[in-house]
Amino acid sequence: DIKNGLVIIINNENFPKRPEKERQRVGTNKDRDKLIEVFRKNGLTCENETIFNNLTAEEIVIKLEKVKRIYSHRDPGFDCLVVCILSHGSYLNIIGVDEQEVSINTLTKLFSKGKCPWLEEKPKIFIVQACQELNKEEERKQYDMPMPLINPEDHFLILMSTLYGSASYRDEDGSYFIQTLCRYLQNPLELHYVMQYG
Repeated sequence: DIKNGLVIIINNENFPKRPEKERQRVGTNKDRDKLIEVFRKNGLTCENETIFNNLTAEEIVIKLEKVKRIYSHRDPGFDCLVVCILSHGSYLNIIGVDEQEVSINTLTKLFSKGKCPWLEEKPKIFIVQACQELNKEEERKQYDMPMPLINPEDHFLILMSTLYGSASYRDEDGSYFIQTLCRYLQNPLELHYVMQYG
């Protein structure tokens, strides 16, 4: 049974290298706040120390490694891990506020089998609110591009806001995906089902 889980939220709002009208991911803070509300309401651990804003691609990896390391010295008693990533993205990648990319595969591998003993045999859920559009070079090669592969033994569930190769939508009230997901997860039975069975 899922009784307690650790929630990590990465929320990228400001992209200073973009044209002025595109610098802010409007509505993303509402997504972040709703996720915090829903997970805390359902008894999961979502502390200020695991909520990060405006990270570069490198910092995303560093912060996840840091959280993993903090709990690696003792058994924290968590039944699962939930990592929420709210940012810009490209095909199979998350874009940091420095406009550099980090692959979703790189992030999931941080918690794969043998890499994180306190999460062995436990569900690891990645919730990704980010576009997955192809650039022009990728569009020409899209039929030859591999889809991400997750080892079933690693117990991962990845929830994406859009199909690979497609855009994802958001307005001042938040993203359609996160707001809808949160309405669904406000029911503790629904959250338990997702955590237990994916």
